Amino acid sequence: MTLPYQAGQNIYIVVNEGKSGELIRKVDLKDAVINDGRISFILLSQNSDDTLEKKKEYESIITALGNAANNINEASVDKGFILVTGETLNETTPSENTGGSTPPTIPTDKTQTVTANLYLPGENNQVIPGVTVYLNNSNNPIQGTGTPTTPESNNAKLTTAADGTKTLTLSITNPVFTLQDIGSCSNARIIDTKTSSNLVYQGGATGKYSTRISEITVELLDDSGEYVFDSCTEFPTLLGVEWNYPLILAVNFDGGKDDSLDSNDNVDVSGVTGGNKPAVPEETPAAELNPTVTAGRDGVANVEFTNKNLDAALEQVQENGGAIVIQPEIEGEATRVNVDLPKSSVETMAKSDADLVVKTEIAAVSIPSEGLAEIAKANGSTVTVSTEKKDDTVAVNIAVGGKTVEEIRGGVTVTVSAPKQSGNVLVLVGADGTETVVKKSVVDGDTVKALLDGSATVKVVDHSKSFSDTANHWAKGSIAFASSHELFQGVSDSQFAPDTNMSRAMLATVLYRLEDAVEKGDSSFTDVAEGAWYADGVAWANENGIVSGYGNGVFAPNDDITREQLVVMLYRYAQHLGMDTKTNKDLKSYSDADTVSSWATDAMKWAVDKGLIAGRTNSTLAPGGTATRAETTTILQRMVELMVK
Repeated sequence: MTLPYQAGQNIYIVVNEGKSGELIRKVDLKDAVINDGRISFILLSQNSDDTLEKKKEYESIITALGNAANNINEASVDKGFILVTGETLNETTPSENTGGSTPPTIPTDKTQTVTANLYLPGENNQVIPGVTVYLNNSNNPIQGTGTPTTPESNNAKLTTAADGTKTLTLSITNPVFTLQDIGSCSNARIIDTKTSSNLVYQGGATGKYSTRISEITVELLDDSGEYVFDSCTEFPTLLGVEWNYPLILAVNFDGGKDDSLDSNDNVDVSGVTGGNKPAVPEETPAAELNPTVTAGRDGVANVEFTNKNLDAALEQVQENGGAIVIQPEIEGEATRVNVDLPKSSVETMAKSDADLVVKTEIAAVSIPSEGLAEIAKANGSTVTVSTEKKDDTVAVNIAVGGKTVEEIRGGVTVTVSAPKQSGNVLVLVGADGTETVVKKSVVDGDTVKALLDGSATVKVVDHSKSFSDTANHWAKGSIAFASSHELFQGVSDSQFAPDTNMSRAMLATVLYRLEDAVEKGDSSFTDVAEGAWYADGVAWANENGIVSGYGNGVFAPNDDITREQLVVMLYRYAQHLGMDTKTNKDLKSYSDADTVSSWATDAMKWAVDKGLIAGRTNSTLAPGGTATRAETTTILQRMVELMVK
């Protein structure tokens, strides 16, 4: 037998003596050898001189013996004996009354049934706006069993170990609102997950995922009963798109119904499902090209296209629309990939309203049709799209006739791989090594996607900020997004004040930061003092038609912003950027739709249609209600995702 050992320690044994119970005594050592901090010995039975077989490996490790031992270093089970080494151990003696001994208390695991619900708060629900959805509720509209909008009771197993560690096991049963990844949590830790292939798509369709997380095992690090998991990935099969919203695990340790949670029995899903039709229009298939090339010894792979190579793809997009996707298969290790295209073919893509997407293992680059039209006007006969890996940076270069295009109309969407971190952002790396956060960047699974002005060198950094008052907040993920992208600042180094109302000046400043604007403009507002922290943002927003004030030179910068004022500012901001704000959405499903101001109606329809804002409840918009800083970070994150994706 071998155990850790330090000079002066005793070796103890818990001897099973049948009906007389257990007895703790010091071990009688024979021929003990101490080497490198471990002691090897032959254990002698307490009742005879018989030598027990020397063990090479322990059968199990016991981490706690209650009050029987202090400072236990290691323990093992051996043929009815429990062996431990430690600084002290309370020896027991045989009981005079029983003729045996008083057994030490050795705690055992305790298992109980509790109530636990993993849910998406209603403010983040784009399928059924304003309604909380429970991923552990199996109801779903596709199979006609209702909606997963009521919490479950007495549905989870809680195991409390001898050392007090609490472990919760919860089944995630919904096959439509599926869980694909569950992120980190400040007061809980995912120990294990199980998966299932039971996914249900509408009308027998298929989608991106064929499995889902069906069970989670979580170590609860406190007894708060609320655990917010950041950077989760949800996949509603009704929509066929990924979401990345935080989820909340609520645990009622006493079991029974959890009255603190929202419950909606009768939810109208007529606008969500559509019989056997997909819930959202299917995207037009892209015309894909996968040429095979070999990387040279210098790590450069050159992919060259002629008009003839592109004819079939061009015909497809001319007839059906969609994008042309070039994803070369490269033999060997490439650190730089150059894709050359005839400029005349690029011009044809632009006239067909087709985007160009170049995917390499280094990065993916997407150029919109309006950008291609601008490129086609430049001098030169060849358009080159290059991606190059240098240490921790990625260089993306678009050139015409060998001359780099610095800015492209509509921007360039760049996607690079990165370990999943909620605080990840893309930064621009200047020629002098300076780094600037790309505010229009989002984490998308194990990638970071960003909207750039044109050619650039970038890298991914974890730009997370930490606030003591957001650790368990439902909007923790969105707050992390907004602060890491430098759109929001805390009210102090350690406080964010998530539930404080958002002011009109705050939102103007956030949009100003989002655009990295430098021009100040002229606000013409008499109540915006020169030099105020928000003065530049308000002036810029006024100059670009994003804010207009109340009239008579009044902006009221410190007024709490209402929900309809917020969406109007975002609507005008989107128009300023040239985004498509047309919509056929109506607000009939909301009982208070007639309370939306006439000047805000179009903006509210657009915001609801794009999923930027949801109802305060299933049937109310509350257009005149105020918006908190946390709610605004959530809406801003959705806005950036809309712009980038």
